[in-house]
Amino acid sequence: MRKAIIEMTIKNDTVKVDFPLEIRDDGFPPISVETLNGELLPNGFITLVNTPFFVEEIALGDIIEALPPSSNRNYLFGRVIEEGTSKSISIIFIVDSSKEEVYQTIKELGCYSEYGEFKEYNMLAVEVPKSVKFEMVINYLSKEEERGLISYSELCI
Repeated sequence: MRKAIIEMTIKNDTVKVDFPLEIRDDGFPPISVETLNGELLPNGFITLVNTPFFVEEIALGDIIEALPPSSNRNYLFGRVIEEGTSKSISIIFIVDSSKEEVYQTIKELGCYSEYGEFKEYNMLAVEVPKSVKFEMVINYLSKEEERGLISYSELCI
């Protein structure tokens, strides 16, 4: 007689966390609040599950403390409790026709990315996992920036 093994996993609640941004005199970033997704942990902390476009010193996998929602339905970022192992890079496309090539190359290098449009900016938020050689990614992006195709920023290294 075979025994059936039933494995139950506890799925954490998915929440949204707001990160207020300081807008510079030149109007950048084009938004005043960036919202990231997270999973609410049993201890009340939140693990971030996506990569920022603008927020500095934050990366996928970080565990953060956030104020619970009040009138707003989103949590409000408080502080980082534990840093994850990923790094974050933000890419702005200067030449639209470069989007697919940059996206595919980033993917081939082993990075995860999300595309976003913010006013006149077409962007990629890139997560560089620990298993990827960060220098390879930066070398590629530096060459593309020198060619005038993109501009990039190391948000969390």
